[in-house]
Amino acid sequence: MPIIPTAGRKYWTIRLTILMIYTILIVGSITMIYPFALMLGSSITSTFDFDEFAVIPHYVYSDEALVKRHLAEKYAHFWVEDLAANYGKDGDWGVWRDVLEHEDFINTIYGEIASKFEEKKELYQRITADWSDFKDAQDPEGYRLYYFVEGKKPRYMKFLQDKYKGILKQQDEAAYAEMSEQEKLAKALEIINHKYNRSYKNFFLILPTYHRLYEQTWFPYEGPDEDDWLEYKQTSPSHFKDIVVGKRMWTRYLTKQYYSVREFHNQFGIKVEHFSELPFPVSPDNEALYPVWEHFLKNKYPLRLVRLQPEAGKLWVPFLEKQYGEISKYNELLGEDRASFAEVPFPAQAPQDMERRLVWIRFVLQNVPVELWELNTAESKYHQFLQQRYPDIAALNAAYETNYQAFAEVETPWKTVDFYEFKSRKNEIRWDLITNNYRQVIAFVTSKHRALWNTLVLVLLTVGGALTVNPLAAYVLSRGNQKTATKILIFFLATMAFPAEVAMIPGFLLLKNLNLLNTFAALVLPGIANGYSIFLLKGFFDSIPRELYEAATIDGASESQMFRLVTYPMCKPILAVIALNAFTIAYGGFMWAFLVCQDSRMWTMMVWLYEFQWENRLNPGMIMAALTLASVPTLLVFLFCQKIILRGIIIPTMK
Repeated sequence: MPIIPTAGRKYWTIRLTILMIYTILIVGSITMIYPFALMLGSSITSTFDFDEFAVIPHYVYSDEALVKRHLAEKYAHFWVEDLAANYGKDGDWGVWRDVLEHEDFINTIYGEIASKFEEKKELYQRITADWSDFKDAQDPEGYRLYYFVEGKKPRYMKFLQDKYKGILKQQDEAAYAEMSEQEKLAKALEIINHKYNRSYKNFFLILPTYHRLYEQTWFPYEGPDEDDWLEYKQTSPSHFKDIVVGKRMWTRYLTKQYYSVREFHNQFGIKVEHFSELPFPVSPDNEALYPVWEHFLKNKYPLRLVRLQPEAGKLWVPFLEKQYGEISKYNELLGEDRASFAEVPFPAQAPQDMERRLVWIRFVLQNVPVELWELNTAESKYHQFLQQRYPDIAALNAAYETNYQAFAEVETPWKTVDFYEFKSRKNEIRWDLITNNYRQVIAFVTSKHRALWNTLVLVLLTVGGALTVNPLAAYVLSRGNQKTATKILIFFLATMAFPAEVAMIPGFLLLKNLNLLNTFAALVLPGIANGYSIFLLKGFFDSIPRELYEAATIDGASESQMFRLVTYPMCKPILAVIALNAFTIAYGGFMWAFLVCQDSRMWTMMVWLYEFQWENRLNPGMIMAALTLASVPTLLVFLFCQKIILRGIIIPTMK
């Protein structure tokens, strides 16, 4: 029978009441759905656009926002100075917020490239192809990777897994065929640990070697981990490779040294709109700018990219005499046997040996004027590459639709390449950005096979124990002496008066005395019995008519049979509530699991996810993705239990 009769609905007051009820219900549902939708939207963002707090981030439907987010991901969020130097925006873009707030970004930044893209698509494709071929031909020590997070974790981890599983297969193909995937990964990790002389527990912990390409005295080192990283860089897609050019170093130096173009103009009288407009390299004829250029080379320019002219050799012997005094001291320190300093060969480039390299660095910085330096820049290599590809400058001008007088004038095509890549890979880029955080989380989770197993066992034992111990205790209290049962029940309910944290220390000490730490017993036993669950079940058991038990007794049923065949099946809705509560506590518990199982081999998924959140604490979007994935099992269990709970509410009412 409906609460409001059909005849009553004819009155406007009743209709208004119904409308208000539905409005309240809809608003209430929105307040429940909106926070979850906001979490889903935030889970596909990064530090660049997390502050939007949008259910659907702008880049999902806006190309304007997508190209900004793409550049932020490509330049790895902390390379905004490189983007500013490439685009001639040094001084305008100090942080990524400046890029985010830039209006009409595509037309303003890319200008003619964007307006004539469809018309000159083949031209841009040709320029991009040349640049890509140039990057692929370079030594991997001379470039870094865009999308640093991509290079750092999932792709590099997959590269190592495939490479060392291949080595494992070559060692014993028959045994390899019989191994499970987990066994293959474990054996491959053993090979890596032996080769690297490390003790990695899983592939996710293996990080690439860090190439400090901007540092003056950094040189690549030799090692098996370095070899693997260089191999990965070389086999990476061309659009992942970022060539570090000298002009960018020069612009970055000026930006940090003088902060603003106005300050630079006041000091040197050179007026430009951006530092990127200043020449590179600087000629000695430029008397105003050359002292700045000398300071840049002596203090910032990477010495691995320097080759000394033969004239510098005249300064080598006097430097050694001044540095060591006697040849015997030099021989003793460097382990050589020279008769005089004149026999020590002059190194035009940095030696491979560390001790000799340090001597060479002191010589270059202290004794060799910059006029005798030859700069091995990426720009010069690019110009040489173009000279090999095109017969002359006229052929290049015809292909590029330019008017250069010499190959040395050709500029690096940052804007053209960036925009062409964006336009040609727009859908792929959008999908990659949407799924990136989840791929990172899934890669982390799947690398913790032991944690997944620990969590599954913990949940099954906890739910199974809760559905066994609590009904048995409640049944005994319901069927036993009521006075005694009431006192025991009050004792159970008293445990609910204190927060769980109060019992942690006594519980930990008890488990320690019983030698149960770092075991499933420590995880499961304290959470099996629950005072509220027993109270809830006892109340339900008390409401069951006694005639049912009397009839069962007459039929010869024992107490265990009455519990198993009569009482237990009737309390499914309450058991569903208890199961949901037990699952939530076991699956979502972090503090207790971390306290009693400090051995990482016994950590549950929540403990590892906490560590994942700590590692990615500067990326809130990644944390949201982890929380979203972690909530999926709870949601599925809730939906399953909800059907049982509602069936228990509706069916008795209809009867």
